[in-house]
Amino acid sequence: HFGHVTQFSFVSSFSFIGRCVTCNGQLLNSATLLVECCTSRAISLSQRIPRRQLSLSEDPHLTIVLCAVGDDLAALPLFQARVELGLASRS
Repeated sequence: HFGHVTQFSFVSSFSFIGRCVTCNGQLLNSATLLVECCTSRAISLSQRIPRRQLSLSEDPHLTIVLCAVGDDLAALPLFQARVELGLASRS
């Protein structure tokens, strides 16, 4: 269990349209798209995460903060994959 907040540092450019997040013009509506779009590495998740379960914010250093609502996200392979791939560090 890695907790409910994980920081992903990417080199891609992000933009916000209303309450939706885009990466290089692609709408990010699941953690799968987030990882695939912003790391160019396909990571298989046991399930896709609806946008309503994600809280995404941006800082000037292009770090995306992904906060899980509840415990569902913390149990998904994404949290193991980001450690194996070195994509993020604990907040």
